[in-house]
Amino acid sequence: MKRFFRIMSIFIVCIMMLSFSACKGSKKTDKQDSILVKGDADIDLEGQTIIISIPEYMHPEIHKLDHQGWTYEDSEYDLKYKELLLKRLSEVEKKFNCKIECNTNNLAVFNNVNNKGEKADILYCGGDNVDFIRLIMENIIVPLDDYIDFSSEVLSNSVQNCALWKDKHYGIYKDPINFAGPLLVYNKDFIEKEGLPDPLELLKTDQWTWDAFLDILKAATKDLNNDGTIDRWGYANDGYQSVFLNYLFTNGASYIEYEDGKFQFVLDRPEAKYAINFAKDIYKTYKVAPDTTVNAMGWEDISRLFETGNCIFKDYWGETSEDFDFEVGLVTFPKGPDASSSIQYTTPGGFYAVASSTKNPEGVAVVMAELFTLYDKSRDEYISEEDLIKTYIPEEYVDIFTDISKNIKYNWFLDSDSQFGQTLSSIFGQVMLKDKSLEEAINEQKASLDTMINGMNK
Repeated sequence: MKRFFRIMSIFIVCIMMLSFSACKGSKKTDKQDSILVKGDADIDLEGQTIIISIPEYMHPEIHKLDHQGWTYEDSEYDLKYKELLLKRLSEVEKKFNCKIECNTNNLAVFNNVNNKGEKADILYCGGDNVDFIRLIMENIIVPLDDYIDFSSEVLSNSVQNCALWKDKHYGIYKDPINFAGPLLVYNKDFIEKEGLPDPLELLKTDQWTWDAFLDILKAATKDLNNDGTIDRWGYANDGYQSVFLNYLFTNGASYIEYEDGKFQFVLDRPEAKYAINFAKDIYKTYKVAPDTTVNAMGWEDISRLFETGNCIFKDYWGETSEDFDFEVGLVTFPKGPDASSSIQYTTPGGFYAVASSTKNPEGVAVVMAELFTLYDKSRDEYISEEDLIKTYIPEEYVDIFTDISKNIKYNWFLDSDSQFGQTLSSIFGQVMLKDKSLEEAINEQKASLDTMINGMNK
């Protein structure tokens, strides 16, 4: 289980989003100098206590937590972040004349009431229980663009595209980048032994494509003892649906786009159809990955296959060469024929937002922005993007993946509890499990899709 704890910590680092804030009153001071703030933002909060909802493992004063069978313990990066955050919290309290209180019990974002009957000013919106669409449509959180300058050079591409709805920003990240998307770890020793092209070198020369990936998978997949059963796979994963999304996004496609002032369902476009069909062929036609509709595989099964050399590629969960008896490499998911560049997609694990119930959203947003400048290089103390990347990307890959992070595309609509997420899962399931065409699967859900898209465009 030790490996699992470490992996969970890595992914938690990828999704941890900590920002804090304030409200009430608005009187001018001479203390506001944040380059993230729009307009006249000199604010005095007159001693008000600001309540922030925050998961326990993200609390700046909590460094180890045992919860529901797994252990979270702060990494060196986490400790550095929380130390600086506590210092910044103190500075912000003085700067804006307020008191900031972190409430670890207030995680029911849709009713925004904690066990004391209090409402928070800042809501952590993340995890598997948050339907981003519902947060917006039910007016639970407010847009921030009138208060925060999202074009600021301080903010990374990841942050600028976080919680974006109809060209308005509804949330803010803690981290300047996000690598929770489709990264692949591969058996580098096997690649060298077989004389196959190194995927990382192909990536560097813009030759890391689906065809190149498939060629390696075909070469790796073998019935080694001639008993009619595949013993070594090219690729293994614990669910076909995530693979469908990998191919969809890395082909420059999607399922929803905001175009011409409205949301449109785009899974029926040619680049999307090609991606879904190719993903299905990986299992059904080329048979270079175990069919997860037949073989129920969890992350432990996948890890065991990779560790024993019985699959050459798998999704990256923080492994390094030190974890195995062979050298491993790290690479992005390859790009499809319709994509102009390598694309990193991710499902953001969470963000912080201003609650619509707060009395002064401007004051809250301003303080949140001020706290977020943990990455502002104009300050004497800050956390660099490189420091963050090194917590889950080996140092030799930092430059490459920092560059790729500029092409991150966010998958906001697939929360497991949302109606749209369930509908899309049904479509993928019909294609994979029932062997239906994508057109047939979409048509079966047309009424439901039309209702949801129309509702989003109101």
